[in-house]
Amino acid sequence: MAQSSSRMVLQSMRDDRTVRSRIPSNRIIAPPATPIRNRRSLGSVPSTATQHRQVKAHTSTGAWRNPVIPQPRFTETPGELQALFVKPVSVQTIKAAGFEVEHLSQQQYNLASRLLNTIPQDDPTQIQSQQNTRDGRDDPSSGTQAQVNDYMRNSKKVLSFETLERALNRTLDQANLAKDMIDFLRRQRRDFEWEWPSLDREIIYRCWSIGQELLMLKSIQELDSYDYKRSGGSRPWNWDWSVQKFILEGIPVLAHYERDFIELSLRGCPGDYVLDPDKQSCLPSTPPVDCLTGPVLPVDPQFESRAEMYILILRNGQGDRLTYGQYRHLAKWVDWYQENMEDVEPPQKTPPSRTKSPKSTSGKKKTIKKPPKFKQQTGLDNQRDTDMFFKIDSALNNNGRKPWTRSNTEEQGLRRYLPKYGDVPMARQWAKVAADYIDRIQSKLKASDDDKIPFDTIDIGWTAVPNDRMIQHWRHQSSNQLMNLIESVCTALFPTEHFRFHYRTVHLLHEAPLAKLVEHFLSRICGSYSSDGGTNTVFGGRSVHSADKAKPEKYNENVREIIQTGIFDQNMERIKISVKYETLRAQAYAKQQRIGKELKKLIPAVVGQTQAAIAHLKNEQRKRKEMQQEANRVAKIVYRKWHAGLEMKKAASITEEVWESLDDAGVLSADVSAFVARIRSARDSSSRRLIE
Repeated sequence: MAQSSSRMVLQSMRDDRTVRSRIPSNRIIAPPATPIRNRRSLGSVPSTATQHRQVKAHTSTGAWRNPVIPQPRFTETPGELQALFVKPVSVQTIKAAGFEVEHLSQQQYNLASRLLNTIPQDDPTQIQSQQNTRDGRDDPSSGTQAQVNDYMRNSKKVLSFETLERALNRTLDQANLAKDMIDFLRRQRRDFEWEWPSLDREIIYRCWSIGQELLMLKSIQELDSYDYKRSGGSRPWNWDWSVQKFILEGIPVLAHYERDFIELSLRGCPGDYVLDPDKQSCLPSTPPVDCLTGPVLPVDPQFESRAEMYILILRNGQGDRLTYGQYRHLAKWVDWYQENMEDVEPPQKTPPSRTKSPKSTSGKKKTIKKPPKFKQQTGLDNQRDTDMFFKIDSALNNNGRKPWTRSNTEEQGLRRYLPKYGDVPMARQWAKVAADYIDRIQSKLKASDDDKIPFDTIDIGWTAVPNDRMIQHWRHQSSNQLMNLIESVCTALFPTEHFRFHYRTVHLLHEAPLAKLVEHFLSRICGSYSSDGGTNTVFGGRSVHSADKAKPEKYNENVREIIQTGIFDQNMERIKISVKYETLRAQAYAKQQRIGKELKKLIPAVVGQTQAAIAHLKNEQRKRKEMQQEANRVAKIVYRKWHAGLEMKKAASITEEVWESLDDAGVLSADVSAFVARIRSARDSSSRRLIE
């Protein structure tokens, strides 16, 4: 029966018409999932622009070749996988799960069939009813409140804690793989690879390459749990979360992004996905903006109030990045801009003691805010630098505020983009990271100063008013002074290329508590922190207090738009398959570790038995040697006796011959002759008896 089923499956795979006729027309086809052996070979096809970029980079500099990834410590064999799954799965199910059946080998098909057996298959009648309820979702307003509630409830229950427990807790070594990798890379004390501006970026990407969603989330949480200062000088807000909690909260967030977006973001170039026209259908709608004149007025009413996460990408008017020479020039001038600035912590004033009115103070120390001052210097270089600094400070004076004057730069010793304590070290940190990274990557790729850099400078933020926020960034009225400084330096150095930070919406929030998690998560995978080469100077999630004040209607409208695109459902199906696969890997690795532990327990007994056998063998060899020595001694004695008897026999024979010759000669007397005759007769009689 099993052989006939396999023949039917193979026959249906060969017949494309049969396959197409068996697939329900109303089935939502998920994006291609990851096969068992080559996890990214069957992924979604990159866009034309992405392919052109990859081919160009590969043929010219080789920037995008895959890094050397350490092999995972957990492995599985086809026999172990086959022992877990025996029921065949139809071709329709495999295609509906996202596998391209036409490109699958027989072994990959069998493994995919066994993998999908662990996933509860949807009833076609339920799929039909679900599709019928979504027939009117082309109109965002057609989503009912019941659909909104179901979506928000299902987004949290797509993966149970027990499922993650099987993938995490059953195998402690695999659960700690991210931490082990972090500890290993830190113990090496080596320079991180040329592809990454920081060690954190390398760790996250390597974990993604090995374990996809689960291991990447583990690595992010492990990095957040470390007690060391990074950008902002403080811990992330989620540093005390458990790995299970972070994964349960993070997987629904991951379902909003395609795998191509995560892959390109981890490589440092999210702009290749976000700014690609072919990917606009996979992203939320963005407020219109002109690359040269700024936000388009009048504003669209739908962008006046909406809870969203946005990304700002540094590009010129044509959408190109900086060149190596321009980026090095940018890092140099940002370093010079803050070089002679005094960033002394302002004096603190102790609050008055509480007497009768405790409401007069909150118990916290109040600080007197003073802007950093410029160290006065003299000379031609100082005057030339001052002119350039004033050019940077006044590059964008049309921001609706009081224009920056030369007296602010020369007489007062101020810097427009270093207005408060803490801005100077942030600018210094970014300049150091940028200068080291650009030298390392250009030397490795052997690129010229005129080649485009293969990474983006970005910023991640949250807003409930997209239009107003975009205008604030365009006019440099936002609080991110590092991003404003970088943009002003580019404007002052390269005025004809119109380098600005381009605004794009990447995530619509359907719940207020998700604002903290989404902002920090996007900052991690996109590399927007200043320690990673970005412009965010504080950890994401610490400035999203306005998310709790937003009206619930805003989040419900976002849910309707998410339902309309259908991207969340497709990505969630892909993540389910990935989690099931990771669970399978954990089980196989747990079995391997269990067998290894049992073998280790048997080693002492085996060693004892081996030593006893060796001792017995040595004793037997000793006895055999003694017996051989005794046999040799006896043989020597026998040989000596035999040799002595042989000599006596020879002497007697000679004597006998002499006596016989004398007797024949008649020399002997009668008595002697009689004696010789008796000897002859005795010899003859003994010879006859011997013959008889």
